[in-house]
Amino acid sequence: MRPLRLRSQWGKAETVKIANTCETGMTNQESIRLFETDTLAGEFHHVDHVRLAFAYLTEYAPLEALERFSIALKGYAAARGKAQRYHDR
Repeated sequence: MRPLRLRSQWGKAETVKIANTCETGMTNQESIRLFETDTLAGEFHHVDHVRLAFAYLTEYAPLEALERFSIALKGYAAARGKAQRYHDR
């Protein structure tokens, strides 16, 4: 993964690692399948959330992508005892 220097909303510089399909070897379809079956390895951070949202939008029509991602994200959060962290607003 390549490091990327970002400035947070509070002005603090942070280094994060961005994984893309070339670096992970996974296609968008594979990432979605692993997420929907709750077999995606590792932790799930904001950058992963954004990448998966992009993957859904490249694979499905916008409304279907929204529905599928929302269902999978609710399940992911609930499976970790953090259902309250998911919200539509």
